Amino acid sequence: MSTLAAVKERQRVCYGPLAKPAERADLYWSREQPELKGITAGEVVARLIETQEFREILMPKLRQIDQRNRTVGKGKQMGRPLRWTALQLESVFLYRRYSGTETLKEAWTQLCADPKARLLLGLGEQVPSRATLTRYVRQHFDEEERCQLHSEIDRCLRRKVVQLPGFDQEARVLGMDGSLHGTHFTPPIPNPREKQEKEGKEGKTPRKIVNDHIPAGTPGAITAPTAGYIGKKGGPKAGRGFCFTGLWTEHGTLLNWEICALNESEKPSAERLLASYEKEVLPYRDNQQLSVLTADAGFNSQKIRRQVQSMPIVPNIHKASHKSLPGEPKSKTQEAQKRNEAWYPFRFPSKPDYENWGANGHGEIGCQCGQGQLKNVREVAKNGAAIIATKGCCSNCGNITITSGKWKRPDKKGYVRCYREDQADWTLGNSLTFNDKLSKVYGNDRFGWNESLHATMRKRFGLLKDKSWMRDITEVKTEFAIATSAISILLLERAKRQNEMTPASVELDAA
Repeated sequence: MSTLAAVKERQRVCYGPLAKPAERADLYWSREQPELKGITAGEVVARLIETQEFREILMPKLRQIDQRNRTVGKGKQMGRPLRWTALQLESVFLYRRYSGTETLKEAWTQLCADPKARLLLGLGEQVPSRATLTRYVRQHFDEEERCQLHSEIDRCLRRKVVQLPGFDQEARVLGMDGSLHGTHFTPPIPNPREKQEKEGKEGKTPRKIVNDHIPAGTPGAITAPTAGYIGKKGGPKAGRGFCFTGLWTEHGTLLNWEICALNESEKPSAERLLASYEKEVLPYRDNQQLSVLTADAGFNSQKIRRQVQSMPIVPNIHKASHKSLPGEPKSKTQEAQKRNEAWYPFRFPSKPDYENWGANGHGEIGCQCGQGQLKNVREVAKNGAAIIATKGCCSNCGNITITSGKWKRPDKKGYVRCYREDQADWTLGNSLTFNDKLSKVYGNDRFGWNESLHATMRKRFGLLKDKSWMRDITEVKTEFAIATSAISILLLERAKRQNEMTPASVELDAA
């Protein structure tokens, strides 16, 4: 272990103005919540249909579909009402997602055996045939328009959730992560760079996509053109499909999400999620309270760090992954070890003592003798941004103050002062680094509830699976919008039932 890593290991955990993670970061919309026990998929559909958002956003389109289907030819004469309304057909698709069934056939079979759900959906004794349901969603409702309408419902419901009592305290611990949503279909498979270079040396025209020339209907042909592919070297996200990137609170309240092809970088999605957070969520937050955002090394970007600190949020994002290699301790990867052993001194002409201090590849600050004491500064500026700094004090090496966003490393000789934010190394000055104990506390906390969150979405809504029968990104976005609307409905229902509970019933439940 390097000197700076050893110093970090001796430090005690001190939260300061940051929020302490909950002892039990359970999901507020899970079935384990006392207020939500026993709630069925049919009841969730019924509550969604009753909302003002659903009636104002989606109902006009459903009435338009009913009216169009009753028109005879090109005239305006209205025929007899259809057996099934667009609302009834749409409710079946909502039920399919909320029941977690993978295919429409499974949902249809389950609905036939559930008279209570049929009553809640207004279907009566029978269920529309699968042919009628398929014809509705493929011929009567434009896929892009349906996606936009459900996404707007989801956005409006999330706006109501962030205004619930207690949300601000819950949102002081945030997490962001990306997950695979796979597909059975074949996406465009990119040609590895080394193979392209080999083909170029042999005089061939390098192919960027290896299966774009295969005719349709032939094994290996592209059947999911908007999906992505990552090879086996890609680790846990290797496969074919799409990437779901979400921004969550500690208790699973979804603040925003995005879908992209699996092989695309998560960083642009993260930047858009943070911009949306600043616009739609931050106005409902206490702007004098610091929050913490924990994400893995895949989100390591100076632009993301600068964006996070402007809100004000303290980023807990490392430059290297904690994933262990075979035969090595968990905290020792090849890249992490190189960063631990690196040393870059600070250069400030008017303050010669600064050269006695330096930082390793993780941005962890220390002095040459190793006896210096560090103090963390975390506060909110008048403009609402987070001020993050590290102060060092040593009887041998002197004193130093390093503020995040004020230093850069132009070469291997060390760090110098920087006066342009877009050139700064925003890692420097932030104590939540690779070997920091407090950083590990937030990281372990996020790992626990985030894995449970993804597992719950997989089990409850049938999403984030290794393989699904979705082939187009628009369809994936629609299904995720439907599912995330259900999360908002469950959170609103939980808050409503909490308000309705009498003090006596609360004491009884606690006992």
